Parts: sequence; structure tokens; C-alpha cells
Amino acid sequence: MKTNTTTKANSPKDYKCIARWGHHLRSEYYYIQREQAKAFADNAPITAIYYNNNEGWHTAETIVNKELRDFIINEDK
Repeated sequence: MKTNTTTKANSPKDYKCIARWGHHLRSEYYYIQREQAKAFADNAPITAIYYNNNEGWHTAETIVNKELRDFIINEDK
């Protein structure tokens, strides 16, 4: 399922890129859920992958590795 980068989230679960990024890093499920909830509360971009206190939300589009970026955005792997 491709992530529409212009879509607004209707629930924390809509932040699928955070979940994919978290699974890639082998993060615990509770941590992924907490990050999704934070993204939703912050009205973060739908392609957000993680939050940095100094820089704000980073998005999947900034991932340098094309294969990983495509997987995070498109779930094509």
C-alpha cells in the first residue's frame, strides 16, 4: 500500500512510515505506538519517521538509501 504524502492523518495508526521505520530498526511495538501518537498530536507530516528534539520531525523522503526510502514510503519490499 503506497503512502499518499499529501494525506492528513485521521488517527495515530495512519503514520505507517513510523511503523515501517520502527520495524526496520527493530523497535518495540509500544515505542512505535507512542511515536505514532506523538506524530498525530503534533500534526506531523504523514511520512514522518522519527522526531529529533533539535530539528523536529524527519520524513521518509530524506532517507538517502533509495531502496529503504521506497520501502518506507511504498511498502514495496
